[in-house]
Amino acid sequence: MIGTALGSLFDLCIFRRVQPRLLDRRTPPEELAALRRRDVAAELRSAAAAPAPDSVTLGEELADSRVGLTYRPAILAPSGATGRLYGNIERGRPGVLLLHGWLQPSYLTLSETAALLSRRGLLVLVLELPHHLSRRPPGEAHGARFVSGDLGLTLAAFLQALGEAAAAAAWLRDNTSGVCTAGFSLGGLLAGLHACLAQEPPERVLLVAPAARPAETLLRSSLAARISRSLSAQGVAPGEIRHFLAPFDLTRLRPRVPPPDILLIAPRGDRAVPLSVMRGLRDGWGCRWREVSAGHLSLWLPLLAGERLGIGRGLSWCRKAADFLAG
Repeated sequence: MIGTALGSLFDLCIFRRVQPRLLDRRTPPEELAALRRRDVAAELRSAAAAPAPDSVTLGEELADSRVGLTYRPAILAPSGATGRLYGNIERGRPGVLLLHGWLQPSYLTLSETAALLSRRGLLVLVLELPHHLSRRPPGEAHGARFVSGDLGLTLAAFLQALGEAAAAAAWLRDNTSGVCTAGFSLGGLLAGLHACLAQEPPERVLLVAPAARPAETLLRSSLAARISRSLSAQGVAPGEIRHFLAPFDLTRLRPRVPPPDILLIAPRGDRAVPLSVMRGLRDGWGCRWREVSAGHLSLWLPLLAGERLGIGRGLSWCRKAADFLAG
């Protein structure tokens, strides 16, 4: 219980600090009217069916000194999506597509996760989502343009990210013995959508605190408070937001991956994704389940410091998740 309460408090403090960095953008009135007429569900299915990229350019090996690994920068053509490939390509080696969360500012947790998975013999492709990391527009916070009060811009980012994730998974499938997808928060939502809509779904799926009902996160979470206020000021009612984001709601979809091959990690003190939402997804999908006494962000603290400080218990969920992906 202490870990849950402290994790929830940690979330709240960090979420309040990021509010000034979110973009105060609005949807142009004429675009808002056009959005109401779009078939978002059809656009979503089309994005998830993206073919493998025309090519993937891998750069020279670079050292990730934090975890003692090397990686190769990756660029997917023609989209221009970027990422990092940890490990050597081998046909008999399984691959993992790793999708990060919203506002991800660095590779801090990503490189630690890649190291954990690499030690289990997995090839790891970290995909940088639009407007994050090296794709961040100058002068903006990482990911601030991905979700904002401009619903048209937000929809474009979601569709682009899902299409790039589908293309990256297809490339991994062509170059490994099988593909797993793993995602945290926003990345968990994208991994879940890929599992439901992809023509060739992954073999295994790991969802860590997935934003399974994005409308609820947008309307109820302190993480998105500024954006929620912006939408309200535009006259966009909560019911309309829920209608607009309904095609992205994982609880309304069914995965094409067998339930035993899906693992959902749920922090009890999560201030971004309500525990009730994650339990609803578990009940609807019938997937594997593990609750952790932590918050949305404090969930990662043991991975960053646990092995250095001897916090073995907090690392247990990380190790079990890595073992799950390794089969």
